[in-house]
Amino acid sequence: MDTLRWALAFHARHLLVISALMVVPSVQRFVIMSWELPGPVSTLSEIVVMAARIALVLYVVGKVGPAPHAWASTKAFLHERWPSLLLTLALLAVAFAFFDLTLERLVPLALPEPAHDAYRSVLFAVKNLTVIPFTVIWMVSIVRTCVQYDCAAAASR
Repeated sequence: MDTLRWALAFHARHLLVISALMVVPSVQRFVIMSWELPGPVSTLSEIVVMAARIALVLYVVGKVGPAPHAWASTKAFLHERWPSLLLTLALLAVAFAFFDLTLERLVPLALPEPAHDAYRSVLFAVKNLTVIPFTVIWMVSIVRTCVQYDCAAAASR
């Protein structure tokens, strides 16, 4: 649960920067889902989205800070705290099931056919502004927890 708490706190503290980075993918997804774009424009827009997501990862990793004993810390964490890692991965799976399976696959079944495109356009725009950046932060948080695990404190317990 530490990783989830850290990810929520990080997202809240850096909301403006994260939103600024993710507004481009959000708008791109809305446009691409709503209108047919020419091939080169569509491809270029996907490259811009990828660049924004890479920038988000670099930003989060840059804020995490150094991990001088990353491998030893990770080994100790996996040995001593593996249940928390499994819980975190289970929570990620639940989030995936809700946001992907439920919102993308089940909700459209309850909507009239003409509303499907508009629903998907809005859904993908909202997910690119909220769910996707938070998931990236959460995944970096998992790695952060592993590589910054305090071996000395764990050994004294």
